[in-house]
Amino acid sequence: MTVFYDRAALRNQAGKITPEGYFVAEALVARANNIQDYRAHELGLTDRDPNDVVRVFRPEREVFAVDSLRSASRLPITLDHPPAAMVDARNWREYAKGETGEEIIRDGEFLRVPIRVTDAQAVDSVQHDRPEFSLGYSAEVILGDGEYQGQAYDASLTNIRYNHLAACRTARGGPELRITDERPAAIGETAMPKIVMVDSAPVDVSNPETAETIVRNLITARDTASAALDASTATLAERDAEIVKLRDQVKPLTPAQLRDAAADYARAVRGAEALGVTVTDQMDTATMHRTVVVARLGDKAASYTPEQFAASFEALTSTVPVTSATIADAGDPLRLAIHDGAHSANVTDARKELADARAARLAKIENAHRGTVASAN
Repeated sequence: MTVFYDRAALRNQAGKITPEGYFVAEALVARANNIQDYRAHELGLTDRDPNDVVRVFRPEREVFAVDSLRSASRLPITLDHPPAAMVDARNWREYAKGETGEEIIRDGEFLRVPIRVTDAQAVDSVQHDRPEFSLGYSAEVILGDGEYQGQAYDASLTNIRYNHLAACRTARGGPELRITDERPAAIGETAMPKIVMVDSAPVDVSNPETAETIVRNLITARDTASAALDASTATLAERDAEIVKLRDQVKPLTPAQLRDAAADYARAVRGAEALGVTVTDQMDTATMHRTVVVARLGDKAASYTPEQFAASFEALTSTVPVTSATIADAGDPLRLAIHDGAHSANVTDARKELADARAARLAKIENAHRGTVASAN
């Protein structure tokens, strides 16, 4: 892309000053189907002498292309062209002294835009020492000889993108490019296109049928995008509701539930190992149930539900011999004590003590009268 400055002479000062002190007007700022002279170095051409004159043609199909017109809306107005060549977000505050309007109109072979200069110094300069405007824009240069209405040219422009409108002292364009407060009379002339911006897109409203089609397409595209956005919003809402539901379902376990879960897991480990299944750290209780049952029953258990796996696991492990470990896993300390015989010595001693106490009491009763007689003697 090459940067161009297409100047528009403002010899007819037809603007006005608003109560706020702003300078407002309509200006013809670009012309189509004209040929302008540039130096080779201005176009970035290195295949010839830098000072060679290159005649550049601006065809109307490029000047009035939709994307080109869209770029002319709301351009910053500057005093002279900025040293950085282009105005952007980084230097806008420094260089912008006003702005072009949104209603971009094709006026015959010219481009008409409303301008509004808001900086006091720039307002004074536009009225006195900078009577001309110069468009700053980028475009692609297509080298190739041609002729338009008897005038030869060496290159033409395409992909024109406007960047700013500078108030300047000298003009490259002709005297037709000027500020004007009225539009040329259309009596006896072919109706000229009128371009207005609809949803940031230029629409030629001089032809009602064409304008209706373009606006209808814009509305359809907007409605389609809106429907897609609504669908995405609804999907996000459904997912949010599902997340909330799952979060509510996942509640912290009580200490009793944790103990029961640990006991269930330990029983599953004991049962699985007793039936010859190697238990890994990645296995949970359900996995151990399924592994044991499939190992014992084969393919016929492949379609079992988790509940069926659990029931089959209990049935299979019920045949496992009872050991201290399995009793401990069951959480029955009394049964464990009886199984291990830890109670046997205590029970035997208690029985012996009970028998000795009973015998002593009987002996005392039987000899009671003897003790009385002896004491009487």
